[in-house]
Amino acid sequence: MSEQSSIVDLDSIQWTQAKSKNGVAFEYGALKNSSIGDETSPEDDSKAAAAADPIVFHVNWTVGGKEWVDTDGDIAPYISKYSLHIDSWNPIFDWMLQVKGLKGDYHFIDKTNDSYPLWISNPNDTHVVRYNSSKPTIVTVDFTAAY
Repeated sequence: MSEQSSIVDLDSIQWTQAKSKNGVAFEYGALKNSSIGDETSPEDDSKAAAAADPIVFHVNWTVGGKEWVDTDGDIAPYISKYSLHIDSWNPIFDWMLQVKGLKGDYHFIDKTNDSYPLWISNPNDTHVVRYNSSKPTIVTVDFTAAY
């Protein structure tokens, strides 16, 4: 089930540039009033959680319109909704993934097997990943809980 979106205003996002697993530039962000600046970075959290085994979810999140899609199945308690769509008017990144989920360390893996890490610092805020990919469908989500 999907709902018409109140997709977040991109001017309200605090962006951070990063490199994907395959060395491709991407960026992630959260609302500027979120606690993103008060938390550890995705890289720091990934190092701290390296000893913990992630929970792996197999999904099939295809590119759609700019509306929220409610998740179902095993991933629903972790990511409640997402939106994967063309990043319109962005000259750098083709795709935008927006999610709402539990606090923790996520890795979104597309059909090229590239991975885009995202630290969700505030489960009440929308968190965003912008990326380029020849096969943007998200097929796997790895999650490691925040401690």
